[in-house]
Amino acid sequence: MKDFHELLSNMVSFFDELIDLENRKIDAIAVNDIKKLDEYMKEEQAFTMRLRGLEMKREKLQKQYGFEGMILREIIEETGGEDKEKLQQAYDMLEERMKNVKDAVECANKFIELHLEGISNILESLDKTQKEAKTYDKKGAKKKDGAKEGKFTSKKV
Repeated sequence: MKDFHELLSNMVSFFDELIDLENRKIDAIAVNDIKKLDEYMKEEQAFTMRLRGLEMKREKLQKQYGFEGMILREIIEETGGEDKEKLQQAYDMLEERMKNVKDAVECANKFIELHLEGISNILESLDKTQKEAKTYDKKGAKKKDGAKEGKFTSKKV
């Protein structure tokens, strides 16, 4: 069971790193650093691959110890003595880290949502301003169709 406990400890460390990454993403979003955010998103993809590897290792160990298809709480209930205590501690830490990751992801998503809403409002305002704009021809006479010809903005992002 020592290797199973080690795996859970590695998962706790993994989630600590992921929490740090999510917090850096939040900081990048807060200061509109798109370059950094893109870098962190790529890093997050690597984390996803690492998590898959940890999950595969966990499934292999569960099968090896005869716990295939069981959730961690059930495994803890099935073990006894010192192993049970160590697994419970690791489980508690893992559960806390997973909650922290979830909270950080929700916060980052909320930040992104707010920024997108702000961008949408700016685009609407520009569109409205353009429609209301008065344009003039070469002779100084007001054109009837507004700023359609002189459009210099684009909604493409």
